[in-house]
Amino acid sequence: MKKITLGLILTFAISSLAFANFTDVSEHIFKDEIQKAFTSNMVTGYTDGSFRPDQPITRAEALKILLSAQIPETYSTNSLYFSDYDQSDWFFKYVNFAKENMIISGYADGTFKANKNISIAESLKILFETREIAFPSLESLEWYENINSKALELKLYEKSPNNFLNVNDYITRSELVYLIAKLDEQNLSLNYNWNYQNKDFSLKTLKSDKYFNLDNSGLLVMFEDGYLSFEIFKNTYDRFEDSLVAFQPLEKTQIVNSIFFEKQSLAYASSGKYFEQTLDNEKNLIYRISIEKDSNIQGILNNFSFETEKLSRFEKFDNLKQSIIDAVLSEGSSSGILEKIQNKKVLYTDVIGIGLGPIDYIYLIDINLTVKNERNSSTILQIKDGENSDF
Repeated sequence: MKKITLGLILTFAISSLAFANFTDVSEHIFKDEIQKAFTSNMVTGYTDGSFRPDQPITRAEALKILLSAQIPETYSTNSLYFSDYDQSDWFFKYVNFAKENMIISGYADGTFKANKNISIAESLKILFETREIAFPSLESLEWYENINSKALELKLYEKSPNNFLNVNDYITRSELVYLIAKLDEQNLSLNYNWNYQNKDFSLKTLKSDKYFNLDNSGLLVMFEDGYLSFEIFKNTYDRFEDSLVAFQPLEKTQIVNSIFFEKQSLAYASSGKYFEQTLDNEKNLIYRISIEKDSNIQGILNNFSFETEKLSRFEKFDNLKQSIIDAVLSEGSSSGILEKIQNKKVLYTDVIGIGLGPIDYIYLIDINLTVKNERNSSTILQIKDGENSDF
């Protein structure tokens, strides 16, 4: 089987030339992340052969790193949102894209301050925003404390906690490269801890915000402008090859070369649509991929990754919902259950609570359920369908 690999195509083109063997990173704690970033064309070095891993990064440079993979090739802009830049600045389109997508807001005096060094917290905020990762907004905490809380939850600092003791410190080139690599590893993988032939399966995807299991053990990924489904069927045909003959989602004239599978596969494509099916003789299974997108279908194809050898069954969201219902008023039961759900957001926090501690109203997006959770005792007090903080 052919593997389609997810890559965060990030550009770190701050200098004009790059060197494969940097002169100043061999003993650096983030040397592996730096080298990996270089080989994947994420970063470049300086003309003297150095990388300068401990040099701070400006706000403009950070935006370029974090947004290069997010900005469509067709994007154009001519507006001016701040008083201290214009269309001739190299960072103009990155600033405008970030402003138009509510990733940045600038300063109260109407400036952006592109050449000002950026802090760890500010970098994390942009990183979370561009990766569509929700973070808490507890009124009892400063904004950077909320950001730091999310970073700690994702264990982003675990390789070198001392580098991130004060999130208001300026971030360095190496620290930003490390955080991007760590977040890619930690948060863009949806691990449901299911098991198939003693192998774990991990799905990675960009720019998607809704994930659903399918009854046939597959997965449905909803994008802002389309969907991708990966389905698994047991073979019910007398002759295994007949499943390909029966697979006709589009006209015969729209058969194309397969993208995901190398052998025993058949693919169809039209404007904004792609379908592919393959056979697994050893397991007597049929694998099918369906993609429908309004435009630029290649974007989704490039940002989806799986290995059929590592597939297994999802824990059904229906079963998870029942577990939550069963756990209501069971002290200490909520932490393990809520950790299984990636797509969630805190709607409101009652910092006074009922004498036991703060109470969070958490909306579980995949299950479409809101839980009233007493934080200190990890107890679900009540639940309501939908996004609802009115208990």
